[in-house]
Amino acid sequence: MHTNTTGLVLRAVPAAIGIGLTWLGITLIKNERELLFRRLELESALKEKSNAERRKLLLGN
Repeated sequence: MHTNTTGLVLRAVPAAIGIGLTWLGITLIKNERELLFRRLELESALKEKSNAERRKLLLGN
């Protein structure tokens, strides 16, 4: 019984670490994509001539 538990732990720990690292990587990539999209929105808002339209784009309304 003891060897079965040890074998399970030896397989489960690396799997759990791998899943955690994968989740972290996906989260970082998703956040980076959102930041890039927001940067593009802000740059286009700064190029806008109309103050009302610029305010709308900057506030995200």
